[in-house]
Amino acid sequence: MDLKIIFLLGMLVTNLPTEPPDQYLVSEDIDTVAGLYFRNYAVLSNRVNYRTARQIMSIAQEHLESDDIDVSQYPLFYWFDANGDGDYDDPGEMFIDQHMRGCGCDIKPYEGPLLASVNSGW
Repeated sequence: MDLKIIFLLGMLVTNLPTEPPDQYLVSEDIDTVAGLYFRNYAVLSNRVNYRTARQIMSIAQEHLESDDIDVSQYPLFYWFDANGDGDYDDPGEMFIDQHMRGCGCDIKPYEGPLLASVNSGW
């Protein structure tokens, strides 16, 4: 089965697709101030429309490469640009997995303040 179809089916069942496979990975960002490691994906289009953020557990001070950081196994935050407008500012586009277990049952819509770095136009 095509990965895009699996992605869409996940979205229909949980309102948030599971984290996309690496073949859709476009870029990675490290925000040491926020303590988050971001992964940006382009799924269902050619622009970034899905993002995750994992908590940074430790980081090697010599380099800021993704290989030199220890991050949580599963994301803490998930974003999905469902309407395709390029921003994650609409209700229902940001989710949180407070326990970082990676199972869809723990992922809930995020109702706190939006993270400023998310809508910075990367």
